[in-house]
This record gives sequence, structure tokens and C-alpha cells, in this order.
Amino acid sequence: MTHFGIGVKDKKYEQIKNHLSRWLDKDEVIIALFNANHLYPLVTGMVLTNRRMITIYDNGTNIKAVSEICADDILDFTTEKEMGKFTKLMVIKKNGEKLLPCTMSQEDILVVSSLIAKMSGTPQPIAEKIYIAKTTEKAEHNRIATEQKQQQAKQAAQARRERKQALVDAKQLASDRAKSGQCPKCGSNNLQAVHSSTKKGFSNTGAAGGCCLLGPVGLLCGLCNSGQTQEQSYRMCLNCGNKF
Repeated sequence: MTHFGIGVKDKKYEQIKNHLSRWLDKDEVIIALFNANHLYPLVTGMVLTNRRMITIYDNGTNIKAVSEICADDILDFTTEKEMGKFTKLMVIKKNGEKLLPCTMSQEDILVVSSLIAKMSGTPQPIAEKIYIAKTTEKAEHNRIATEQKQQQAKQAAQARRERKQALVDAKQLASDRAKSGQCPKCGSNNLQAVHSSTKKGFSNTGAAGGCCLLGPVGLLCGLCNSGQTQEQSYRMCLNCGNKF
């Protein structure tokens, strides 16, 4: 049976229980929940389990543990007057260190006194569990990211090999088609032999070069080979228009 301090609501208990459940040890249960008086902004309440004392912070949307003291480390506790009916709870650890969990009502302090006597154990610190969880999560994230990069690199390499092989296959196919009398581009047999001839005229380039080297006589270089006929024979695919 969990004890609720003054002003603690069931809804708040469920929120804190849901938050802390993953960080508590397997045999650890919440035995009490108390409100703080908000004189200390970073502390809004205190949780007692059968193994530790935990101060908590709750800004309405986020709950987190601020500090904790395991039961076996608690040597004693004392109280100091604060304001009005509120009392400062000072926990003294075995090493002599004094910790301030929170400031609560005097009625709640009396309950804490009786409950601390029933607590025992040295559980694994919540901060340590959170660190391990974050480290594990980060390592898993890095592992997944590395695997994704390796997979992407393999896929890119495979794509390059496939493109290279596709070019080789295309060249081989074009060569085979040409040897068998087909169009290298589309493989059609509907080909036509084309023969064309063009008559070469005056060469401006030859004349200009000859003029620079030989003067006016070099202009005759432009007439060299003029009037000759150049002939060209090729095949044209009547299916796709490819000339080869």
C-alpha cells in the first residue's frame, strides 16, 4: 500500500510511477509519495521506495529524478524549521554528508521518519541506469547508421557494375548486329545502301595559308584539289534512320 503525502493526487502518482518503473530494480516498489512546498524550484516532490529515497522534478510535461540516496547509505535524518508549518528534511549519509531532498509539511516528515526505518538495500543508481541506456541506444543507433551506409555503398557499387556491364553488352550487341547485316541501333534488317558524291570547291583555308607563306602565289593553294569529287558509301536503317 503506497502512502500519499498531503496534497498528492492519484493522477500524479500514476505519472511518477510510470516514469520511474523502468529505472527501479525488479524487487523495488514505491511505498510513499510526498509533495514539496516549491520553495526549491528543482524539487517538486519526494518518492520513497523500499530501497531508496528519490527527489523528483516535474514541470508539468517532464518528470525526472534529481537526486537519490540508497537506504543503506542513510545513517540518520534531522529536520530544520523553515517557514510556517514547513520543515526542511536533512538526510545524513554514513560518510557524514548532509543532503536536502526537499522541504515538506511537518505531518509528512513524521511519516518519512517511520518509513525510513523499514527501508534497506543498495540499488543500482538511476543515473547509472539512464547512462547505460543512453550509451546502449547511441551504440545501436551508430550500428544501424553504419550498416545503412555500408548497404548504400554496396548498392552504389552494384549499380556501377551493372551500368558498366550494360555498356559492354550494348557494344557487343551492336557489333554482332553489324556483322550479321542488321542495324546496330535497333537490329532491323530493313537497310538501304546509300552512295553520295560531293565536288570539292575553292579552299579559303588553303589559300590563306599559302598567302602567308608564299605571298600572292600562295593563293593558288586554294585551287589545289578543287573540282575533285569526294564519294561516300554507307548504310541507312529505314526503321530508325541510323546511318552506319
